[in-house]
Amino acid sequence: MSVQQTGSRFIRLAITAPLTLLVVLFAISNRQDVPLDIWPFDLDVTFPLYAIVLVSMGVGVIFGAVMAWFSGGRARRRARHAERKVRGLEREMEKVSSTDTDKKDGQQGDAAQSQGQGLVMRT
Repeated sequence: MSVQQTGSRFIRLAITAPLTLLVVLFAISNRQDVPLDIWPFDLDVTFPLYAIVLVSMGVGVIFGAVMAWFSGGRARRRARHAERKVRGLEREMEKVSSTDTDKKDGQQGDAAQSQGQGLVMRT
């Protein structure tokens, strides 16, 4: 395990442990039942206060994450487009590079043949 992973693990633990402790303390100190009236259905349900608050916070976090994901769609689309373009340009570079290499090999072969013929002719 690298030093960076150890530091990252420590920071994660230093943030998660106090937050977990706060949630547990909140749940312990808010155990009283609270009636919850759901208006359109004329439904009256009783839940512990901590459950209502924590579920509401969880729904808010999920809603926020979904909104952040949707708002990042344009950037992800641009990144995919740029990645495809880079791949196409890399393929094109490889084709040009292999064509140049083939031409150079052909020219060197022609030069060697002409030098070889020149040597044969000189003797």
